[in-house]
Parts: sequence; C-alpha cells; structure tokens
Amino acid sequence: MTHFRSLATGFYMGLAAMAVTAPATLAAPVFHPAGLNPGDTYRLAFLTSDRTDALSPDINFYNQFVTDLANSPFADSTAQIAHNLSWKAIISTETIDARDNTGTNPNNGAGVPIFLLDGRKLADNYADFWDGSLDTTFDSVENGSGVLPFGEPVWTGTLADGTSSPFGFVGFPLGSITYGFNDVTDGAWVESVDFLHTFNPGRLFAVSGIIWVDEPAPLSLLALGLVGLALTRRKRAA
Repeated sequence: MTHFRSLATGFYMGLAAMAVTAPATLAAPVFHPAGLNPGDTYRLAFLTSDRTDALSPDINFYNQFVTDLANSPFADSTAQIAHNLSWKAIISTETIDARDNTGTNPNNGAGVPIFLLDGRKLADNYADFWDGSLDTTFDSVENGSGVLPFGEPVWTGTLADGTSSPFGFVGFPLGSITYGFNDVTDGAWVESVDFLHTFNPGRLFAVSGIIWVDEPAPLSLLALGLVGLALTRRKRAA
C-alpha cells in the first residue's frame, strides 16, 4: 500500500508540475490555423458584428464590448472561439495606445502571428501588424465565418503605427474620432484620413490573448508523471 501511494504521489507531482509550468495566459481553442505546430503561439482577431458609439473615454468599455461578443451564443455556435480567452479592442483612448491595450507593441518584442477566425493571416508578428499593411482584409466577424459588407467604418482612435490619434482618440471631447475600414489592407484599415462623430455607431476590431498549440495531452501527462515519480523515488532513496 505504501509503494502504491508513492507511485500515485509521484504521478500527481508531475501533474502539479505541468500546472505550474504551463503558461497562465495561454488558452487552447477548438481549432488552430493551418501551418502551426505543437509549441507554436499565435493570436486570433475578429471584427465585431455589432456596433457601439465612441463616447466613452474608458478603455474597459470597449474591451468589455468585444469580450461580450466573443462569448455570445452567436460566436459559440461555431465552436471556434475558446472559452476563457481574453479579448481586447484595437482602440485608443487619450491615455492608452491600441498597441499597448492589446499587448501588441513591437517595442516590447517580436510577438506572434495574428489570424482571423476563419484562418486567414493578418500579420506575421507585431511589427508586421503595425507597419501600415495587413496580409488580408480585416472583415471576419466573431462567428468565424461571416464576412461583413465592405467599406464600413470601424472605430479605432488610432494611427497606423498603433498609437493614439492626437485629435481623434475615442472619447475625444470635440467628438471627432479616427476610424478605419474593413475592406483595405493598407494603413487605412486603422487610420482613415477623415473623422466621424462619437455618437455615430461603429464596429470594433478585437484581438485575443496569446494561444499555445499544445502537445498531445496524454504524452505530456505521462512524461511529467514519470518525472514526478523519479523525484519521489530519489527522495525515498536518500
């Protein structure tokens, strides 16, 4: 009985090790874009199917807006968005740049590729995301399959490099906000040359937290369980 308990303890030590060492901010969705391998990381993005005004100066208002849509029945019906993923709006206030709100500031590291929910790649990394050119149009909504009509304004309050628009951030007192388009791949996807009033309804772009393409679970569990078992035996021998 004592030997059996030692084996069980060792195995569960391995499970605990996996829980401790697994990246806390990563989540595993139902699907992964093509061409990725176990150990790769990436992010997902979508264009909201619903609209909001740009009156609020609080970035949390917009983050909550995209999160609610990502977790709505409309999105879940396609089984493509993982529960518990964090979502951020690609939008800037007076004090917060979109690239910082979304954790995509290229000054903080190369980052990971970003894909739409239908599998198309938007950018190779964060620098590519904010270089004024996307790999495809940013037009897939949160159910992963619908593509909205082209040419709709999207609230951003952001310049092409991901920083806050000095005279067009969301919640701007004078009410003229920078916006982008869902039908272009140049810098106008995020920074148009025109402005819209804050009370106009507009869509938002959203991006997820980092996602990890994990190794097959049974092999991971077995390997870490054996490690825990070995440590237990070594301790007993000592």
